[in-house]
Amino acid sequence: MRVLHVIPTLSPLDGGTTVSVLDMARGQERLGAEVTIVTTTGHGKGDFDRSDGEVVESEGIRTIYFHRRWPRSWKYSPSMARWLRASVHRFDVLHTHSLFCYPEIPAVLSANAEGVPVVLSPAGMHDAWSLSHRGWKKWPYYQLVERKTLNKVDALHVTAESEKAGFADTPYYEKCVVIPLGIQIDSSEPDDLHDADNLKQNDGRLNLLFLARIHPKKGLPILLRSLNRLVASGMEIHLTIAGEGEEGYVAEMRALCKELAIEHRVRFAGFLEGDAKRRAFLSSDIYVLPSYQENFGISVAEAMSLGLPVVITDQVGISDEVARAGAGVVIPPDSEDALVEAVGRLSDKEYRKQLGQAGKSFAASRYSNAAQAGKILDLYRRLINDKATG
Repeated sequence: MRVLHVIPTLSPLDGGTTVSVLDMARGQERLGAEVTIVTTTGHGKGDFDRSDGEVVESEGIRTIYFHRRWPRSWKYSPSMARWLRASVHRFDVLHTHSLFCYPEIPAVLSANAEGVPVVLSPAGMHDAWSLSHRGWKKWPYYQLVERKTLNKVDALHVTAESEKAGFADTPYYEKCVVIPLGIQIDSSEPDDLHDADNLKQNDGRLNLLFLARIHPKKGLPILLRSLNRLVASGMEIHLTIAGEGEEGYVAEMRALCKELAIEHRVRFAGFLEGDAKRRAFLSSDIYVLPSYQENFGISVAEAMSLGLPVVITDQVGISDEVARAGAGVVIPPDSEDALVEAVGRLSDKEYRKQLGQAGKSFAASRYSNAAQAGKILDLYRRLINDKATG
């Protein structure tokens, strides 16, 4: 099966979608699919150093980069559109990712013109919070552009029932297929990460980890104010913030730390990946994500897979599964009281261990790349068959 993925950017600076698409592509390739990814050179505010149309081969996956033009945030790329019109007929299925960006438009139109089935992953962008954030420009764009695009796709890949609920009362609800994202479940450990307990501070300090894009929807101010209250209660506690975001908003969060007099208890670690990211998980006691909206929560699944108990809001897509698995504490959003209480409960080491082990077992059975890749490929096969027999 020849699979074409189209995504606005593969920069990890732009959030978890890029990570999930790469993991999805690797999983599909391992199951025998021939995978190509088409993307722009967008890399945060800058660009990857790639020529227009440059092809990169890695792990059996072919990635083609195209330059973006103004408006750069829209990932506008005429050269990508030309390539799609000329090449999409060579693929059995098109899978495009994200809403409110230019690449989905020529991708869907080109596939429709050639009779190639289309899957679209909205990446949480149809959620009520996401639609209301900067809604002054999203709503007219949705009415003029996105509704037409959604009408033309054959299936919507959503990652949790809560994301599917975001399409309730729309004509697109019946197109939704719920398949969780996959993550790399790897039991091997580099030598310097062999013993997770050796990475933790064994001085009674509780280490919290926030690993996500630094963005208003992630609820970071609530976490910082809750940390202040926990310190005031006498708890010895430290927070690592791993991620990047808009320069102005990151400065606001740093200023809030100073205002609360907790700057010496908070470390801004920047964007982490690879062993550095894994070390951050293994050297922490609790993963915290007080987000107002997450269609899935891939960092939550990653934390669980490494045996880390989680504290998340009920607005995180997999919160129901976390609760059922007994892998963490689920709280309402925007509640300092609930967050303070949850972290206080998890100050008990044995309780943390119990939740961490439950999460590790659940993640291995539910969120592996292989399991997800198989379900996605089954969806592709069904759509290809429907096109052939329809």
